[in-house]
Amino acid sequence: MIPQQTWEDNRYYDMAAKASQEISTHPGFRRMREVLSVAPTVLDIGCGEGTKTALIAGDRTGVQGVDVSETALARASQYKHIVTTKVSNEKLPFKDAMFEGIMSCFVMEHIQDADLFMEECARVLKPGGVVALICPNFASPFFTSPPNKKSVLRRHSEAWVKLGKKNDGALLEWERVEPITDREYQTDFDTTLEPSFITMKRWFQTRGWTIQYANTHWGLFRPMNLLGKFFLPAKYLGMLGVYPFREWGPELCIIAEKPTL
Repeated sequence: MIPQQTWEDNRYYDMAAKASQEISTHPGFRRMREVLSVAPTVLDIGCGEGTKTALIAGDRTGVQGVDVSETALARASQYKHIVTTKVSNEKLPFKDAMFEGIMSCFVMEHIQDADLFMEECARVLKPGGVVALICPNFASPFFTSPPNKKSVLRRHSEAWVKLGKKNDGALLEWERVEPITDREYQTDFDTTLEPSFITMKRWFQTRGWTIQYANTHWGLFRPMNLLGKFFLPAKYLGMLGVYPFREWGPELCIIAEKPTL
């Protein structure tokens, strides 16, 4: 099953809705909700079935969502005060500087062009507006995506080599992977890109954005097997703020303010 077919399957959104109902205690989502609660207009990119969008919106109007899936948007239509729009790719059907807030939760690992995605976010966001992003930090050598079949040793060696390479922030340079399509769907089998907290933070910094919150959420990591237990020292180093381990936690969560000039 290719990703587009997956994204039209109601079972996919049953899983998403269940996960979204549990997200209210997520540290990054709590911060996102707090920041976006004062934004008169908010766009949720990849709104899915609308659960997270509705949590951000509350009773407010002025919150919109976009998604590539007609099935998702049909389910999101239950939230009558949220306007939803179908898109076919990263291009957004909105005029420049239209929103005071933009959010995207667990979407960027499923897109085709991360640089275009960020260009569009910047284009439709008003100066002084805020963009809030949460997705897996799959560029971490500890938390690569299911489609990535590289060995642990290779992932770690490549991650350390990348730290020594100069990146001016012009491009995100996220690794592309092929979704798993030959077996029954499991979480993140539909990954297409491996987001990097390091290069995403640099993208904002080199463009003069003010980062209000940046965290890889090591605190959420609970080892599920023997290999995971070997990662515990990295978790503790990361939570102590030791570089680069602090950049290599399981998630990319960044909230940043667009420059006013």
